[in-house]
Amino acid sequence: MSPSLLPGANTFHTCLYHLQANFLACGSSDSEVTVWDVTNLSAPIIPGKKLSLGADVTCVEFNRQVEHIFASTCAGHCVVWDLRKQSSIMTISDTVSRMKTSNVIWNPHVATQLLLSSDNDLTPWAQMWDLRYATSPIKTLEGHQRGVLKTAWCVHDPNLLITTAKDSK
Repeated sequence: MSPSLLPGANTFHTCLYHLQANFLACGSSDSEVTVWDVTNLSAPIIPGKKLSLGADVTCVEFNRQVEHIFASTCAGHCVVWDLRKQSSIMTISDTVSRMKTSNVIWNPHVATQLLLSSDNDLTPWAQMWDLRYATSPIKTLEGHQRGVLKTAWCVHDPNLLITTAKDSK
């Protein structure tokens, strides 16, 4: 998408459209996340105070159960946002394993669970987190030799996850 189509926009690194809510969320450089209601593109929604992480937003993902909640990844952290409160709810990072989160996807059946993954070759994992207990992951999935590039969670079977990584596995 051309930045000139959206008022005040700069270069986007990731965008995601939420079909049911008519929201377009975009992540750009300098930890900036902007959301637009596609029925009114002239009034961008700033979801909250810009974080001082100083890096590109690498992923945005809407919660599949709660339409005003979404997550973004930046500088190895995952930030969960609430559009109604126009603020971040929490920032998730694994300080024990030092996994640098680059991708996030929500559980299609459990509104409080998400899967974080790392494209860093030193921590090629995916971690399942529950926001009710966000001090540590509830499960760590290992198996790749190099960084995880993308994840998908099956909407028909919540026990089925797919990951792709730099190791071509």
